[in-house]
Amino acid sequence: MNLVKYFLFILVFAGCAQLSGNSSSQTQQDQSADTLTTQDVARANNQFAFNLYQQVNREGDNVFVSPYSISTAMGMTYTGASGETRGEISGVFGFHPNNVEHARGFASLQQHFSELSGDDIKLQIANGLWSQEDYDFKDDFLNLNREYFSAKIENVDFKRHSSRIRRQINQWVEEKTQDKIQDLIGEGVLDRMTRLVLVNAIYFFGNWEHPFTEKRTGEDDFFTQPGRRIQVPFMNQTIRISFYEDELLKAIALPYKKGDLSMLILLPHKHEQMAELEKQMDGSFYQRLNDSLNRQKVDVSFPRFELKDKYRLNSPLQQMGMKSAFSGNADFSRMTGKKELYISDVIHQTYVKVNERGTEAAAATGVVMRKTSAMPAKKFKADHPFLFMIRDNQTQTILFLGKVSNPG
Repeated sequence: MNLVKYFLFILVFAGCAQLSGNSSSQTQQDQSADTLTTQDVARANNQFAFNLYQQVNREGDNVFVSPYSISTAMGMTYTGASGETRGEISGVFGFHPNNVEHARGFASLQQHFSELSGDDIKLQIANGLWSQEDYDFKDDFLNLNREYFSAKIENVDFKRHSSRIRRQINQWVEEKTQDKIQDLIGEGVLDRMTRLVLVNAIYFFGNWEHPFTEKRTGEDDFFTQPGRRIQVPFMNQTIRISFYEDELLKAIALPYKKGDLSMLILLPHKHEQMAELEKQMDGSFYQRLNDSLNRQKVDVSFPRFELKDKYRLNSPLQQMGMKSAFSGNADFSRMTGKKELYISDVIHQTYVKVNERGTEAAAATGVVMRKTSAMPAKKFKADHPFLFMIRDNQTQTILFLGKVSNPG
């Protein structure tokens, strides 16, 4: 499995048979206009990240997801949800009840990320929405996504040209992710009953603040399991970076140039302590860990790796509490005024590559809807499974989250 460089999340909506005509009065209207800050959006994203990890984690396997990509794609979808469906989505993702404040929060965070790009850092985020041309989507729903999520909106004809549209969406994703995410939407995902596809694509490239010297890279043992080892290339250097250690783990934060972003690496002392570390991971644990990091001299030995993966998130999201959105009881009446749409597929694809120079990562998510000091240097040798996060240092937003169990 390769390390994810691009991340794609696709949400596909399809129409189901109309169950109740026009939606009843929206009793769960936007109830609060309290100002939503970028920190609020970041905290909600991070808690979702850890909850999702528990669902997609597979013992002994690599994991790589982009919680921010998924949250953004579902954030666009949420603006069209109502009733029980809206409540369930909010419960899973921590979204604000007021549509405009919800959208403004995402817009503010995306604007913050757009200001981080430069010669050594590239962080590019794109949103797209493809809607059935003769389907009566509400202007409020489309305008919120256009204005606050900067979504590209295309009117298309799924009824006659679903295969052609699938290729168009996949090409758009490839362009936005520097060809790292390909064939996001597979054959058969879209058909004549598809009414809406929402996509988020995110691409990240960052050079290390302190690049590793290739001459110091050498083969060494990585223990995939106790007593089982493989030979992989390890990068090595001694640097002053943020470090933390307790009885469970060691953690380092490797900064990218400019210092706005970093890779946080969590290494349990022993292989068998990974399960305990994973059990503790939540928003509070993450905040305490960030507060405990201190700059120290550290001998770093870290494997090169490359990961890629693809997930169908229907079941994980339902297990987390988002049940009605995937059924005939779905209520997306804020999209059309009727309860005719449900989510048929949520697709997430990722890619990441880590080497001596830095990191390249990408992801895409699609939602498809259908009708119906002088101290000795600390040692940090990641020679057994570890967790890692690529995050924004100011807001602490987790852009990518993964586990490396086998870097070979």
